[in-house]
Amino acid sequence: MRPGKHIWRRIGAQGQLLAPVYCALIIFLANAATAQDRPDFATCIAIAMGRFERALERNPGPEAPNIALLSQRDVLICGGAGIQTCDLQDDRIGCQNQLSAEQVALRAEVLASLPRPGALEAPETGWSQSLYPQMWEIAHGRSAGPDCAGQGALMEAWCRAVEINRDLAMAIMTWQMARLLQAVPSAPEAGWIAPAPPPMPVPRP
Repeated sequence: MRPGKHIWRRIGAQGQLLAPVYCALIIFLANAATAQDRPDFATCIAIAMGRFERALERNPGPEAPNIALLSQRDVLICGGAGIQTCDLQDDRIGCQNQLSAEQVALRAEVLASLPRPGALEAPETGWSQSLYPQMWEIAHGRSAGPDCAGQGALMEAWCRAVEINRDLAMAIMTWQMARLLQAVPSAPEAGWIAPAPPPMPVPRP
């Protein structure tokens, strides 16, 4: 069991992510039928961070952050799309392992960019004094055991990629909380992701 499950009661429906994430992933994959049509994992995360920054412009401020902006959804979708893309490759296991390594490296960069709770430069509110420290601890936590052990090689690689993606999603959501508190720069400024490509124009009816 992962630590701190009570945190989800603090941030509402974010604790019930899997069904909408997989529904969104099915739609995403239906609109991008081949691996060539999908952005790679790094580009997908950059797009997600760009979307978050645009939403952040409407945030009321660190004294009363809009907690509804916190989400693991996009990161989980990017990880799921990467896993599905690997399933279309000749070296499926090697691709899954490479995806896992990419996410481990990105998570390390995200965590390194997060200020420790005692060093958080933000207004002293319940969000900065209670919620952020809890999220910081969970983001730095580890699984209680080898969740993927005992599977075949391909299923173990797939399972490991899923678990690592969830760890990365928690780390990025904690960074989002720090960003809402105006305690960290944007992801491209922090250096752990490239700037998002410009949004695609919306076709006219």
